[in-house]
Amino acid sequence: MEITVRDIYTLQSLKTNMDLIAGKDGLDRVVTSVSVMEVPDFADGSLVAGLFVLTTLYNFSKDEKQMVEIVRKLAKNQVSGIVIKINRFIDKIPSSVIEEADKHHLPLFHMEGLLFSNMISVITSEIISNEFNKIKTANEYYQEIFLALLNGEKITSFTKKIGKRLGYSCACVSEKGRAVAQYFTEDFDKTRIREDYYDRLYLKILQAADEQSKESSVLRFDDSYVFPCRLKKGLLGYFVLWSVNELTEYEILLSQQMKNFLSMKFMEEYAIQADQRRRVSAVLDEILFGKHNKLDTIKERLYLLGFKENKAYRVLLFSISEKENQWGMELLLRNTQMQFQGSVAYFIMEGFVVICPTSEDSAATTGGSKKFKTHVREAMKRLQLDCKVGCSTKQSDLRKISECLNQAKQALSYGNAFDTQETVYCYENFSEISAISYMLGTDGETRIYKTIIDPIMEYDRSYNQQLWITLVECLSSNTLEAASKALHIHPSTLRYRLQNIYNITGYDFFNNIGKYVLNTAYILYKLTY
Repeated sequence: MEITVRDIYTLQSLKTNMDLIAGKDGLDRVVTSVSVMEVPDFADGSLVAGLFVLTTLYNFSKDEKQMVEIVRKLAKNQVSGIVIKINRFIDKIPSSVIEEADKHHLPLFHMEGLLFSNMISVITSEIISNEFNKIKTANEYYQEIFLALLNGEKITSFTKKIGKRLGYSCACVSEKGRAVAQYFTEDFDKTRIREDYYDRLYLKILQAADEQSKESSVLRFDDSYVFPCRLKKGLLGYFVLWSVNELTEYEILLSQQMKNFLSMKFMEEYAIQADQRRRVSAVLDEILFGKHNKLDTIKERLYLLGFKENKAYRVLLFSISEKENQWGMELLLRNTQMQFQGSVAYFIMEGFVVICPTSEDSAATTGGSKKFKTHVREAMKRLQLDCKVGCSTKQSDLRKISECLNQAKQALSYGNAFDTQETVYCYENFSEISAISYMLGTDGETRIYKTIIDPIMEYDRSYNQQLWITLVECLSSNTLEAASKALHIHPSTLRYRLQNIYNITGYDFFNNIGKYVLNTAYILYKLTY
């Protein structure tokens, strides 16, 4: 739908007076406007891409090198073609000028017998007529899809219409990374659209939105042109089409119209989903916060939400860092639900809660914990999300969902305190820490602070020592040699410090009971701070 140099060349009113002498490979260049070049600095500034240039080479007629240079400059400015009028100031176009035009695949014509004013009138009329036809076609397409929308046609119908009209493969993708509709041309390689293709493209859109101060109406990633469907600051979905060539203004216009209608469809779905989320949240709030304690009632409520009961279940708490947005969380939520079929999930302030049925026995096992961690790590790696996950023990009694949620919260809390390198924390891996946590706020905690923690801290402040840091490193390392290396001190210095701890507290690190008490003091301190 664009006017090209080939179109201009084949116009009956021009063809008999124009001869193509170079740049035949560039005949499909798009012509956007036409102008006469008769000043020496014409090509020194930036010109409009697609400009069709008419000239007599008056200012360069006596210098062949200058003729070659002006052709080079025009090619650099991405003009669409050059027409040189002969038998006015030059009789013949030098071969060096022809070679330069061929070098840049720039169409070069010689012409005689026509006035520039007539040529400008003919070419401008063609451009204006073409622009009018584009607007007319775009309006017809607008009416076509508008009527289709009113008649309740499916998105697959819209997608096929625009794909055929433009001649490109394209797809409509929902907020959850699901391809709602796809249209592929015969030469398109469908194998590139792998299972996680749309998810990865979705994340690129989110990243691009974060990096740009102004949200762009079209984004390009290699040969993918993406038109995001936005609602306020959120993303409803997107329309994508694939083209190795630069899209024309006309193609972008039609694609944006498709995006607008797609947004209307997505808004309908969004309203329905928002209502569903509210109902899910209301039901789960009742279950999690003890408003229902009858097993049959809980089962009924969960069944209505799509929960598929199994031998046991786990409650997961996904805590997303502040830099992740709602749509990144949606992707992770959906991926988790795909791995744990029949699960129920909903958002809370810190992230989202997922109740996952499992076929494993309800007894907590290390193997089950490792298997779950592997599943979640794979999802996070695939989505490249910064995420922490707390996981309850396996449980068979659905009346204990609230208790399991507390376990997931505690697992996150313990993990963040004692193992910051990990991302997935299972409650059963913190049984010792959980048991010690019951000492918080008791006389036992007060005694440990008075007899161990406070005296060591006071000694460090008074004598500028590092007894507490040394104790923590020794408790965290497998051997004393490893601890001394981490602290950059000699093993004998480390033993001297441990002896000082014994002298201050009365608890010997090299005695089983003494080490256990000192480790308890360390855990209480971490739980407190």
